[in-house]
Amino acid sequence: MKSHSVNHPAHQPLIIIRQWQLEYCASRKNPKVGAALISYFEYWHDIKLSIKEEKIRQKTVLQDDNSDLIQFHSIDNLIAGLMTIIKDPKRLKKEIEFLKNKKVITQLKNPNPKRSFDVTKHFIFHPEILNHWIKNNYPTHTEKTAPLVARLVAFFTNNNPKLSQNSAAKMIKQYGAEAIERQLEWLDLREIQDNPLRTLRAALKHDWTEPTPQVVEESWHGGELEPVEPKPVNGNKPPTTKPETELQKQWAKVLDIVHIRMTQTTYDNWVKDTELVSIEGDVWMVLCPSEMVKDRLENRLATVMGQCAPKEVQLKFVVNEKSRITLM
Repeated sequence: MKSHSVNHPAHQPLIIIRQWQLEYCASRKNPKVGAALISYFEYWHDIKLSIKEEKIRQKTVLQDDNSDLIQFHSIDNLIAGLMTIIKDPKRLKKEIEFLKNKKVITQLKNPNPKRSFDVTKHFIFHPEILNHWIKNNYPTHTEKTAPLVARLVAFFTNNNPKLSQNSAAKMIKQYGAEAIERQLEWLDLREIQDNPLRTLRAALKHDWTEPTPQVVEESWHGGELEPVEPKPVNGNKPPTTKPETELQKQWAKVLDIVHIRMTQTTYDNWVKDTELVSIEGDVWMVLCPSEMVKDRLENRLATVMGQCAPKEVQLKFVVNEKSRITLM
């Protein structure tokens, strides 16, 4: 029997929201609502599933009969079950539609035509959809790659503590363990101290070659040996860029995390060319290359990007050059 240190009142709702559920619903205005709904449907699905398994053991129901997995909820019951995380029935229905479009749940019609007046909704929860998403976004690592994951986590901790073991696993899946081990070994030889994480990512993306050790030549001059400036070696360093401003450095750290939390295509199309141009209190002004990018970020990606900032901030997106000049 499970023991509790607190004697909780009986029959009270409990909602547990996990990080992956928030990420799954990151495109929504308030990801907590969708995450709580997933948790709520999963809770009742597990109860229904345990009842069905018991019936199967007793041979009172067929294995393929999913009628026992149907959940019955009214909108009022859902609002109460979510403990007022959301109170507006219209907004709740939109979040239900979101999960239906994702095929996480299926809404069924009342099988009894005589009870058409009944406002209770019939749902079936599909955990396989979420399990597939989790498998793709949180890949497990084998014993062979476990040491590399630990090494990457340590590297992330030193350079950007917001990145985690899941970030390391995703990077291994994207670039391969062998390439990451190779570039980590070469990283110290590249003589780049400003942003090692961004250097590692660039080296992986462009498959930089091994740095050639630079030998300091000496020439005879006036009876003394003088060092000669070493010649640059192709592939030994990334292209020389202008010194970064503090805003650019701060935004680069955010983009390092954003890059890992979304696909390469999404990052390249919508995020890569943004620029932080102003910070006033908790408001960060971000310059976008076009109106289309601005709309996409505001409506789909702002929540994810905001979560990657070092503190809770409000991202405000602007487009035109006039805004940029005024803010700088």
